[in-house]
Amino acid sequence: MKDPLVKKICTGYYHSLLLRKNGELFVSGSNGNGQIGIGKDNKCQTKITLLTTEVEDIFSGADNSFIYKKNKELIGFGENNKGQLGIGNNENQFEPIQLMKEIEIKTI
Repeated sequence: MKDPLVKKICTGYYHSLLLRKNGELFVSGSNGNGQIGIGKDNKCQTKITLLTTEVEDIFSGADNSFIYKKNKELIGFGENNKGQLGIGNNENQFEPIQLMKEIEIKTI
């Protein structure tokens, strides 16, 4: 049976994000490049873990993830070896980092 509390699920190569309708974001899977945002010392999370709250939407790449918060803040983490996160360097981000604030994101 489908969980009525689930709003959206995103996956990358080896990680998963699950957004509940109440704004809670859960993550699991590989964190080798920081793609689930649980810190540098944690390479893998086999149990679904609450990462943050107040999330409006989620997006994922192969080895990185993005969170759009209810306060219009865009957060990113994960692989950044080619500057994919747009933060001015090419270091992987193992914890969520603010990319932009006060932005409007529309989905089609």
